[in-house]
Amino acid sequence: MAVYTGTLGEITVSGTVISGSAGTGSECTVVIGRERGKFNKVGTNVSEHTNGMKTVEGTVTRKWISGDTLFQSLIDLADGTEFNVKVEISGQATSITASGCVANTVTRRVAPGTEVMLETMPFVGRDWF
Repeated sequence: MAVYTGTLGEITVSGTVISGSAGTGSECTVVIGRERGKFNKVGTNVSEHTNGMKTVEGTVTRKWISGDTLFQSLIDLADGTEFNVKVEISGQATSITASGCVANTVTRRVAPGTEVMLETMPFVGRDWF
């Protein structure tokens, strides 16, 4: 198992790098999965598992930058426009991308003990790769 320390890569939201080389300090959680279910065939009492569509959701948190409206503009997208969230490890050809994302809320707060203003945006997507 490899252990990487320091700046691992970049977090990109809607084509804008919000970490890594941009140096704005952020974090991202991407939760991937599949819809699961089970059913009994007609006339039996034996359950079978079913596999559905991919699922993806997560949260992006970063320093609140004066004048930057990225997260607010993603909330304001009323025309159904979707965006991607990508987390990439530099130099490792490893990444996870959540596509077809929409944002529901943005929370702005002060980080405990630091007085750093943060904004957090949960998102739900349609696919991941």
